[in-house]
Amino acid sequence: MDEDIKGKKVLIVDDDASIGRMLGRILQKMQRGYSFALSAEEARRMLKEEAFDLILCDILLPGESGMDLIEYVMSEYPDMAVIMVSGVDDPQTVEKALEIGASGFIVKPFKTSEVMINVSS
Repeated sequence: MDEDIKGKKVLIVDDDASIGRMLGRILQKMQRGYSFALSAEEARRMLKEEAFDLILCDILLPGESGMDLIEYVMSEYPDMAVIMVSGVDDPQTVEKALEIGASGFIVKPFKTSEVMINVSS
């Protein structure tokens, strides 16, 4: 396994705990540490307390949207990578996410290999 991948920490932001568990299992296979937030508000608090290398973020969250969270992350943590993981499969949404700073977009339901490839790059 690539040493650059091992040990890196990921923040999963999704209001569906089952998605968080699935992503967590994939990250464990990749020897990545992770934390889980159910909302953008919770993710903001965690970002202030802990360093992360990557965020896997849903678009549709309670309260603040995942798009709003990306904009915040890009302004406060410009070197952090964000990959959207969303059930919204719309080219305009993907384009907007990439324009505001997302480095990738994974559509739910996702394949394990798709997540591993995106997280590794």
